Amino acid sequence: MAVISTLEDLTKALDEHPEWVDALRARLLPGEVSETPRRLDAFIAKVDAYLEANDRRIKTLEEETAAIREETAAIREETKAIKEETKIHKEEVKVYKEELKVYKEEVKVYKEELKVYKEEVKVYKEEVKILKERTDAFEKRTEALERHMRNSEQRFNRQEADAGFLKGALLERKIRAVADEVVEDLGLTWTKTLTKADRSEMIRNNDTSGIAP
Repeated sequence: MAVISTLEDLTKALDEHPEWVDALRARLLPGEVSETPRRLDAFIAKVDAYLEANDRRIKTLEEETAAIREETAAIREETKAIKEETKIHKEEVKVYKEELKVYKEEVKVYKEELKVYKEEVKVYKEEVKILKERTDAFEKRTEALERHMRNSEQRFNRQEADAGFLKGALLERKIRAVADEVVEDLGLTWTKTLTKADRSEMIRNNDTSGIAP
C-alpha cells in the first residue's frame, strides 16, 4: 500500500489512480460542489447541443434567406418586367384613347354625313317623283303627238292622193286637147282613145296591134 505523507505523494497517487479523484472530491467538497463538474459537463453538453441545433437553424435560415434572396431577385425582375409592361400598357391605352377620340369624331362626321345623305335621298325621291310625273306627262303628250302625226300623215296622204288624181285628170284633159295635133304631127292616124282598162289589158298581154301606125 502506498504511503502518502506529502502533497506530492497525494498528487502522484491521484495520477496513478484517477478513480480516486471523485472519491476524494466527494470527501473534501460539499454535495452541491461535488456535483458541479457533472452538472457543468451536462450544461456544456446542452450548450453544445443547443449550439449544434442553432448552427443547424442558422444554416437552414441561411439557406432560406438565400432562397428568399433569389425569390426576391426574381420578384424584382418580374416587378421590373411588370413595370415595363405597365408602361407599355399605359402607352397603348393612351394610343387607344386617341384612336377612340378620333373614332368618335369620325362617327360624329359619319352621322352628319348620314343626315345629309338622308336629306339628299329625300330630295332625290321628290325629284324622281316629279321626274316620273313629267315623264308620264311627256309620254302622254308624245302619244298624243304620235296620234296627231298619224292622223296628219293620213290626211296628207289622202290630200296627196287627191292632188295626184287632180293632176292626172288635168294632164289628161290637156293631152286630149292637143291629141289630134300630136297625132297629126307624128304622121299617125287616130283610131280611138284608149281607156285605162284598155291600157292595162294591153300591158298584160303585151299586145300593141290595136295601135295603128
